[in-house]
Amino acid sequence: MLNVESDKADAFDQDEALLLQALASQLAVALELNRARAELDRLTITDPLTGVYNRRYLDRVLPTEQDRAERFERPFALMMLDLDDFKVINDRYGHRQGDHILVAFAQALQRNVRSIDAVVRYGGDEFLVVLLETDAEGAGKACERIRRRVVEALERSPSVPGDAKLGVSVGLAVRNPGENVDVKLAEADQRMYSEKRRAEESRDLGDVAEGH
Repeated sequence: MLNVESDKADAFDQDEALLLQALASQLAVALELNRARAELDRLTITDPLTGVYNRRYLDRVLPTEQDRAERFERPFALMMLDLDDFKVINDRYGHRQGDHILVAFAQALQRNVRSIDAVVRYGGDEFLVVLLETDAEGAGKACERIRRRVVEALERSPSVPGDAKLGVSVGLAVRNPGENVDVKLAEADQRMYSEKRRAEESRDLGDVAEGH
């Protein structure tokens, strides 16, 4: 809405009114284009399935956060999460059901992080949480809290079949001033896969014991 006022009666003639109408139309077009650009930008950095951020956003935000953390000499943490046996879920229940589970997983993550943190779909069933202003002690506590609440949310979710057993493997790395963020990202990823392998080996041993 464009509002132009005067304390004088008949202050604006017809030509001025037409000019204001033309100006209002141009402003409306500019505002709509700006809204469309903002929406396009949102779509380019958002995962279409889960609604959380995607890798394109991560490529944008990590260098920015590294610069900011370096400038203020503050740490931040990278928490990588992966659903255990997700391939088994897809094979047993189908990819459509698997998509529903991924959405539930992403929503549970989103609900259990702070508003300043970012949840990113890193690929497949692998997600990353960027925990800003978080040191090693805080990251460890946040990691266990988030994992516990996410697993509990999945157990209650109607998107997860009742006989499906879903675990979550986590890898954590803290980026301190002077450290390379890409190295820390790889470190979190490796730790997550190491935990995932240990969980698989433990389940295999349990299956063998039950077979005997």
